[in-house]
Amino acid sequence: RTQTKYESRTTPVEYVLERRDGEWRAEDIIVDGVSTAEGYARSFQTVVRQHGFDRLMESLRKKREEAMAQNESSG
Repeated sequence: RTQTKYESRTTPVEYVLERRDGEWRAEDIIVDGVSTAEGYARSFQTVVRQHGFDRLMESLRKKREEAMAQNESSG
């Protein structure tokens, strides 16, 4: 657990970690009581309901490729 401060407001941040294959991985980040994992799950469910699972996977692959390309160009 930690806190972050922006302007005059302090916000609690909690990291939910799990050890897998000898490495620590962030399973969730909870900011001011709001779970990012739950938010992603709701977003994914909406896309699947409206457009189907294949569309969700296509979108995630595209975002991953964009992030990897950006990392390569900046480093």
